Amino acid sequence: AKNGYALGQNNLGNFLLKESSNNEDEKKAMGWISKAAEGGNKYAQYTLGLSLCRGQNGMKTDIKSGLEWFKKSIDQDHLPGIHHYNYYAVKAYPREERHALQIEVLRRGSELGDAYSMAWYGRKMIDGHGIAKDRVEGAKWIKKSSDLGNKSGQSKMADLYRHAVGVKRDFAKAVVLHKILAEKGDEVSMNNLGSIYYNGKGNVKQDYKLAAKYFQMHIDHGYNKNLIILGIMYREGEGVEQDIEKTLKLQERALKEGQISAYEQLGHLYHSDRYGKKDLEKSIGYYIKGADLGNK
Repeated sequence: AKNGYALGQNNLGNFLLKESSNNEDEKKAMGWISKAAEGGNKYAQYTLGLSLCRGQNGMKTDIKSGLEWFKKSIDQDHLPGIHHYNYYAVKAYPREERHALQIEVLRRGSELGDAYSMAWYGRKMIDGHGIAKDRVEGAKWIKKSSDLGNKSGQSKMADLYRHAVGVKRDFAKAVVLHKILAEKGDEVSMNNLGSIYYNGKGNVKQDYKLAAKYFQMHIDHGYNKNLIILGIMYREGEGVEQDIEKTLKLQERALKEGQISAYEQLGHLYHSDRYGKKDLEKSIGYYIKGADLGNK
C-alpha cells in the first residue's frame, strides 16, 4: 500500500474500516481508500462515492462529488456504481438534467447485460425521460431485464402486458410474471392476481378459487385492501365454501381499518333472508352509520 499499489491501498483501507471504532480510525481508513480511488481502483472509487453520498465513514455528505467517483468506477464497468449513480442522481440534480445523466450510465449498464440497468433504461425510454420516447424499444429492454429475473423488470413487464404499452395486451403473460413476484412476497402482484381472476380479464378466465387464494395471500402478508371483497366471497360462496362467520370477521376487520363501505356489506348481510343472520335493526344501524360517514 505504501508503495502506491492501488489494490493494496484499497484492501488496507477496507480492513481498517471494518476494524474502526471512532471517526479518526474511519478517516485513516478512508485516506487509504481515497489514495486507491485516485490510483484508479474501481472498488475504491465506488466506496468513496458511496461514503460521500451517504455522509458516512467520516466523510461529509457531498452527493455530486460522490456521483463523480461513481462515474469513474462506471468507466471501468463497475455495475454497483451504475446502480447507486442512478439512485443518488435524483437527490443531486434537477429533473431534466438528472434524466440525461442517468440515461448515459443506464445505457452503459444495459450494454453490459445488467438487468437492473435494462429495467430502468426501458422505463425511461417508455416515458421519454432523457431520451426520445419509444415504447416498443423500451418494452424490449424491460423484457430482457424480466427474462433475466430482475424483480423491477418483471413487475414493469407485467404492467406493460396488462395495459398494452409497447406490446400487445396479454393478461396470461402478465399473470405468469405476477405469480413469480407474488411468491416472492410482492403485494402488488398478489392484489393484481386476485383482481384478474375475480373479474376475468382478456385471455384469462374468471376463477373465483384462484381469486380467493390471492386475496387471502395479500391479507396474510399484512395488507387490508381486499378484506371486503374476500368477505363478500365467503358470504356468497364464490371460490370458497360459504362461511358467514368468516364474512363477519373480515367485514368487521375492514371497519377497524376505516373502510366504510363495509357498513353497507354488513347492512346487506343482516337485511337479507339468505344468510341466516336477518336482523333489521342491526341492518338499518349499519346502513345509517355508513351513510353518516359518507358511504353512498
